[in-house]
Amino acid sequence: MRRRALSLAMTAALVTLAACGGRRGAETVDCGKFNASPSEYYNKISGVPGALNNDDRQFICHAAIGESAGVVFARMASRRAASPAVRDYAQRMDYDHAKTHEELAALARGEAGIAAPAGLDAPHLAVRDELAGLSGPAFDRAYLRASLDEGTQLVGIYQKEIKTGGSPTFRRFAADNLEVLQERLRVTQSVGSQTTF
Repeated sequence: MRRRALSLAMTAALVTLAACGGRRGAETVDCGKFNASPSEYYNKISGVPGALNNDDRQFICHAAIGESAGVVFARMASRRAASPAVRDYAQRMDYDHAKTHEELAALARGEAGIAAPAGLDAPHLAVRDELAGLSGPAFDRAYLRASLDEGTQLVGIYQKEIKTGGSPTFRRFAADNLEVLQERLRVTQSVGSQTTF
């Protein structure tokens, strides 16, 4: 029940972001300020083995934003892409990114008592706005380029957590999902190379 409520909340937040298209107004997430829990909580656990360190908190924030962006961009492409192959790809990415975000958010809440963001930061909002101004093959090219860029960034974010995260739980989550992210990149490259614009 709780998981379903979380999933519904995530979906509502992402649908709102996607529906905004090129309009401003959605709150911008700033991972530099991400802390999402009382500072005294972190002071209490900072010396506890396995506790979240700053790299873990940054991982939660940046990975959640990346997965949210993947959903927002994919939902735009599901409606606007000119190529059927790009629309099919976007539907797969919508599912994949939403599932990973939901798992990360549930882990953050359950293991650390913090809420993973479901919004976008300024760079991702700029990409969303760029996509909103395009149509036809130009949209398809820009969407696939954004997906490739996002996928590459996410792989780096997950690799960094594996190396520097303080929490075994989040390091394991990153390791378990790294192969999925690398497969997403391969699929993105394949769709881009097979699609004629």
